[in-house]
Amino acid sequence: MTAADWAKFSGAEVPAGKANHPATGVSAADAERYCAWLSEKDPAHVYRLPTEEEWELAAGHMPKDADFNCGVGNATTPVDAYAKTEGACGGADFWGNCWEWTSTARPDGGRAVKGGAFDSPRTACRTEARAESRDPATGHPNVTLRVFREDAPSR
Repeated sequence: MTAADWAKFSGAEVPAGKANHPATGVSAADAERYCAWLSEKDPAHVYRLPTEEEWELAAGHMPKDADFNCGVGNATTPVDAYAKTEGACGGADFWGNCWEWTSTARPDGGRAVKGGAFDSPRTACRTEARAESRDPATGHPNVTLRVFREDAPSR
């Protein structure tokens, strides 16, 4: 989700030059409220955070030669800066740039995050990495969200 997308929902100001960067500082609860808002606006679909396993399936195995924003700089890049490196589902920006919330709870009360960030070592960005979690009540400067959309149940 971009900062511009988040601003449409939250009314927050878009930082100068960051409209196409990931929205950061968004707690897991904020992310879930955003998904509910999208679902309300589009009754034909349900929007939600993916489980850790769903995120991994959508990303697929990280290619050895994947190019993405990690461990090099100290800031986010536009979400399409590395568009040539696609996940299994065709989506971009799965690895690096920002960790992404999932709906998977950890035993320690944290929430699983996936994909690594601009300040992560490359090995932490691997699809299979499962050690990372964050406090879901807090927004973090290197965590954003990826929204999954599915057809709404028939009535």
